[in-house]
Amino acid sequence: MLQCATSPESAFHALRTHTVTLSVFFQHAKAAAAQRGEDIAAILRHFRTAGIETVELDSCDATPETLALLRGEGLCVGSMPIWFNFTDASFNPADTGFLRHPLAMGATHLLILPALRRQEDGPDAFARTIEGVRGVSAHCRAAGLVPMIEDFDDLRSPTCRPDDIARLLDAVPDLAFTFDTGNFAILGESPLDLYPRFAGRIAYLHAKDRSAKAECGAAVAAPDGTMLRSCPVGAGDIPFAELFRRLAADGIDVPVAIECFGADNMLSSVLSSARFLRGLEG
Repeated sequence: MLQCATSPESAFHALRTHTVTLSVFFQHAKAAAAQRGEDIAAILRHFRTAGIETVELDSCDATPETLALLRGEGLCVGSMPIWFNFTDASFNPADTGFLRHPLAMGATHLLILPALRRQEDGPDAFARTIEGVRGVSAHCRAAGLVPMIEDFDDLRSPTCRPDDIARLLDAVPDLAFTFDTGNFAILGESPLDLYPRFAGRIAYLHAKDRSAKAECGAAVAAPDGTMLRSCPVGAGDIPFAELFRRLAADGIDVPVAIECFGADNMLSSVLSSARFLRGLEG
């Protein structure tokens, strides 16, 4: 019988074996099913055969039917991303409604996505974001979930720039970090250069590759105007081998979520990404 985790380790680093614990976005399964004219169960079966163990699940897909589907294919829910609007109003400390879906789905992590900044947001908006993230994090920890923020690839996000990420992590000691390998590209920053700054708080990895040559997925603009497109992990310019060497050297063994939004052939992109990441196991 499938045993899905219900309470992650309290530490930021889940120290396991030297194998890569692979996850994938459930949206990728839906995209692949639509592209191939197959049902989602068949796509999930391909994912599971490739060694993928968990999925990243949006709240809109958090239904009993989805959970039964995942468990039927031997998969669990890893992280759930949830958007929060902390800038329009202060976070209500009594609000725990956001925990309903993650707990019902058996998630282990919750990815906090603060609403994007607007021109009219005043100087107090970031302070409200800090307070909101602090409140959400406290409820997550009490419920046995690991709360996280990520480096989000939109300049309007409060978690896009390294200094803002550091401010949030410094202000909320029980907050962890999802290191998205491809998102700092919009700042012209290398993930290897920023890795030491956040290594001590990494609890999850979004494996996203980008290339100025590949044209198989969604694109973002680098500071010099170069359009960087997402591509299967290992097919682009992100230095995954060196990054995984550093993670191993630092004893950081965390779930790795394959992210290939916009891929023309989603199933092929996910499966080739899984093969590449399995090849980095040590």
